[in-house]
Amino acid sequence: MIEEYEFGRIVIQGKLYTSDVIVHKNGVEEGWWRKEGHKVCMDDIKRILNLKPEVVVFGTGAYGRVKVEDDVIEYLKKRHRRLCIGNCGSRKAL
Repeated sequence: MIEEYEFGRIVIQGKLYTSDVIVHKNGVEEGWWRKEGHKVCMDDIKRILNLKPEVVVFGTGAYGRVKVEDDVIEYLKKRHRRLCIGNCGSRKAL
């Protein structure tokens, strides 16, 4: 699904995105914006929670600067969501 990633751009199924995205079983939503730049807080995941995912993956950006707040992690764990948080680096095909 994800074909390329590098700082400022991601290619998913042949389409280039230059903003943060939410990828889910029904497609890709572009323009995901966080309340505080490089932090993910509870307000930021409302749309994600509405999708009722079994797995939530947060890429922390090319340089690993995005931080997922502890309350987000605990909330997702308590609801038995599989959670992955990691540095994307410049990788191909996840």
